[in-house]
Amino acid sequence: MNAPRPEPGCPHRELAVGWALHCLEPAEESLFAAHLPSCADCRQTVQDAEEVGAALALTVPDAAPPESLQHRILGNAHTDVDHTDVDHTVGEGSRRGDVTPLHRRTPSRPPGRTMGRELAAAAVVALVAVAGVLGIRVTQLDTERDRVAQQLTDMSQLVERMAGPDARPVTLADTDGRPKAMLVAEPGRVTLLPMDLPSNSASQTYVLWGIGTGAPVALDAFDVATDSTVAHTADSPTRAEAFSAFAVSIEQGRTAPAAPSDVLAKGEVDS
Repeated sequence: MNAPRPEPGCPHRELAVGWALHCLEPAEESLFAAHLPSCADCRQTVQDAEEVGAALALTVPDAAPPESLQHRILGNAHTDVDHTDVDHTVGEGSRRGDVTPLHRRTPSRPPGRTMGRELAAAAVVALVAVAGVLGIRVTQLDTERDRVAQQLTDMSQLVERMAGPDARPVTLADTDGRPKAMLVAEPGRVTLLPMDLPSNSASQTYVLWGIGTGAPVALDAFDVATDSTVAHTADSPTRAEAFSAFAVSIEQGRTAPAAPSDVLAKGEVDS
């Protein structure tokens, strides 16, 4: 005869949370202590609750929870207490269905004690959610740190190139005079560092133009991601000294057109 399949999850996991938070009544604590060694599910629940509590104690600053979260937790706790009162009226056997309780009969608990345990269980759920948010925030901070580090590296390299004997720095600004990018022109190459250029879509591209006595010359096509300050270096088909100005335009499509259409920033080379 086949043994009955165990139901997924132990029905006494609520007691496991109370055990981890040290909020069980003495009678429940002693009875659950006897149950815990034989229940892997409850042991895992206890471990998870303790780890979450310990981690948040070190990482979460003291702050009042959002008012909406307070109302939600208190509302759930009051609902659970109302259900518990109804269950006591119906009878002890109908509260958990066919699940065998850990003890046959226990003295009824004061309402405040019941609410305390329900609040503790709800609080652990909230803490797990907060831990997830903290993990996302840590990842975001790591990404921001890497972005700033790359920005500092590019700016340092640009400053070094500005100090070269043949380098000519140019500030590219919009029609209102707001700087949008910094450019360094050197013999055979130009380096552009975006400063305040909006990100382009996948169907657009930025184009750097060299402007001299003839038609503008497309020097480089590049993308700008959100909050990007990655430097772009392009080989100049003619000597950079031949250009008296530079410009940046945003174009539809992924290739540079014959002439700029929507110029966002422009700057002249100091003579």
